[in-house]
Amino acid sequence: MQFFKTLLLSLFLLSPPLYAVEPQVATSADHVLYLRADGSVWAWGGDISMNNPRMTANVVSIATGAYHHFAIKADGTLWAWGDSRYFPNASQHGYPETIIDPIQLPITNVKSVIIAETHQLILKNDGTVWSWGSNTLGQLGNGMQDENYHDTLTQVAIPANIIAIAAGGGSEFGLNLSTYTYANTIYAHSLALDTQGKVWAWGGNGQGQLGLGDTVNRLSPVQLPLTNVVQIAAGAKHSLALTQDNRLWSWGLDYNGNDQTHLSPQTINIALNGVETIEHIAAGGTYSMVRINAKGASIIKTWGIAGWGNEPSYTPVNLVNNVPYIITMGIGSHSIRPSSRFSVIDTSVAFLDNQGHVYFLGAQQTTKKDKLIPISFASTKPRHVLYMPEGFLGNGVTEFITVLNTNDVPAYGYLQLIYENSGMQSQIPVEFPPKQRSTIDLFAYKKFYINEFLTEELRYADPFAMRLIMYQPITASLTHYDNGIALGSEFTATTSNRWHSALGMNVNYERDYLCIEKADDANVTNITVTLTHGLTGNTFNYNVPVAQLSYFAGGRISVFLQDILNSSPVASAFKNAPFSITVTSGNQLVVALSHYDDSLHEGTLTLLQPNNGSATGYVAEGWLAGNAFEIVDIFNPNTEAVTIDWNMMGSINKQFSTTIPAGQKGSVLLNDHVSKQQDYALGYQAHTANGAPANIVANFSDFDEISLNGVPFVQPNKVWELSEGFINNTPNRVREYLLLANPNNQTANVKLLFYYDLPIEPTIINLSIPPKAKGGLAPHDDNRLFRRPADQIGTAFGIRIESDVAIVPYFVHFDYVFGGSFAMTGIPK
Repeated sequence: MQFFKTLLLSLFLLSPPLYAVEPQVATSADHVLYLRADGSVWAWGGDISMNNPRMTANVVSIATGAYHHFAIKADGTLWAWGDSRYFPNASQHGYPETIIDPIQLPITNVKSVIIAETHQLILKNDGTVWSWGSNTLGQLGNGMQDENYHDTLTQVAIPANIIAIAAGGGSEFGLNLSTYTYANTIYAHSLALDTQGKVWAWGGNGQGQLGLGDTVNRLSPVQLPLTNVVQIAAGAKHSLALTQDNRLWSWGLDYNGNDQTHLSPQTINIALNGVETIEHIAAGGTYSMVRINAKGASIIKTWGIAGWGNEPSYTPVNLVNNVPYIITMGIGSHSIRPSSRFSVIDTSVAFLDNQGHVYFLGAQQTTKKDKLIPISFASTKPRHVLYMPEGFLGNGVTEFITVLNTNDVPAYGYLQLIYENSGMQSQIPVEFPPKQRSTIDLFAYKKFYINEFLTEELRYADPFAMRLIMYQPITASLTHYDNGIALGSEFTATTSNRWHSALGMNVNYERDYLCIEKADDANVTNITVTLTHGLTGNTFNYNVPVAQLSYFAGGRISVFLQDILNSSPVASAFKNAPFSITVTSGNQLVVALSHYDDSLHEGTLTLLQPNNGSATGYVAEGWLAGNAFEIVDIFNPNTEAVTIDWNMMGSINKQFSTTIPAGQKGSVLLNDHVSKQQDYALGYQAHTANGAPANIVANFSDFDEISLNGVPFVQPNKVWELSEGFINNTPNRVREYLLLANPNNQTANVKLLFYYDLPIEPTIINLSIPPKAKGGLAPHDDNRLFRRPADQIGTAFGIRIESDVAIVPYFVHFDYVFGGSFAMTGIPK
């Protein structure tokens, strides 16, 4: 028998082992948890990779299931992460549905925890046993049997002091060939071992797995006729016990090829040679396993029907040989799958040797990780979280997330989706190769794996917000294609309780949608949208209905601004009027504006500006051609008038000023200040009448016959990253321009690094930009950049911009395939 995966760790344990904590491995169908001797928890595979790799000590025990995980610290506190619906007392606490980092549950004095298929058990240090979950067969041991799910932790009445617990279970979902109907059969039972070596059993007993001489379910614990027991284990339809005299006992379905059941404990012949001792027993859904100490070496024997492709074995056979001494093992997942002959297990086994090597054997060969990932139990280092409030899939609508990872190591984490209408949250594991540009096609994620019976869809017509929760810093952008309209914007790491935009016009051919994402874990107190009339300064306040956001760590809600204006008492006053937007809340938010101009069949997607804007700002774009016109919209959030000094740089050097009254919106038509074909960048400084700096909110917009794009003004920076870029091999299908403005009085020496969607070295291009000037290039026309062969569509890339002085970028994309255009400034680093 060969392992399909062997993990050879660089995290070696001491040999001989002198442990502060007894190491453990716990596994489910496609992942492993590893508790090291220093009390740190590591993980490999499957959905475990959602957790941040920061090490901490004091964990003494671990447990893992298909969708959630537990750890117990030395102080008896219980920590959990994953799907919170399976946590004890979940309905009493309003946890977010998915917990990324482990949280402490309000349960103390915990010694161990067991995750079975349908129910769970906790053993406390005082010897009491507690249960929660389904109770179809009486497996909770509370004297009742019903079809309900009980998430309230309830003590199991056992008249003894308990030192160990076990729980088994599973389900068979298959076709009855006699009736041609599908049936789902549930198996679930529980075991407890007391200080006197006695075993107690309760729950389902259809195959005699309680060992009480019959097949009657027990709703409360009953003692077995077995003594001097030192270990117990429970599978789906059978149970195991090891007695002090080194004998192994089994009862229930014995998987001997004839589906024979034993209603009372029977000994199992392990063929020990006299010097071998059984050190560890374990039960999978339909198989058993023992770890034997043979003169300091390890022998693993197994029998029954496992799920990693081996033939069923009805007597114990050697599974592992010729490895260092195995100090512990773990068996995961008791889900039983139907097949033509056998009930096959989706399961896994992990072993840990005394050299710190973890060996993994499992049925699921589609693991998402090939290395161990440490789990954090303390927020000593912040995660890298990027937010995007806009998300939508529908007929003719598709979206792409583009990611640039300039690190030397892969960037891994989760894409979290937070739906507006359903309130659902979903997470998709992601990993981005080092020094590459990557793309997530959200349409390709329309369906994704949830569990063995349920496939969930990225819901059409249900808007969603997105978060990239990463362990390494990345840059990400969203591109949105909507029936010939192209929108694009960067993700942001910034959250605030106050956001502004100077954009807004209440005319019948424009539509503005605010996309609001709650970015903290607190219940929502209020979200207020204030629209300020651009000509009169009058305001309209709209209180966003926030009830649907109150119960989630993240929530998403959208507001159609023209709709709320035109149905409000101020509808006539705001008709055909420009307006600015302010969003305030007692919570941390991220806010984006999706703006559609139906007269141009175009739109823009921009993040609002946090806080009250800035007293200075720059945009690197400025070019008038044909019938184009360019506008700056300004909002003055101050209580006094503000004067704005404008500085045009590039082929024109010009200064002019405008004044905006307190609390009002204004605009500047740049066509009034430049001639056609003049290339320029624009900067501003805002101040009050006495010369004191004053923050304003400013947005740049560029209109022509075929496109509309725009960005907020930004601050200069030495390093920028842009994740969006594409060279189409068909000429004139996609055109892109990278523009760079140097607002300094000295030359900017700039290095551009173009990273591709291939594992190749980046292309480096050096530029020099004179003082108070512009520079740049057109990637679609630049032969220095890598191109895929002509028979392929093209090459995607991202750009890292490094300069010796602070500069400002502007990246504009014209798409003649999907239609439309968009602009971005990139992310300062």
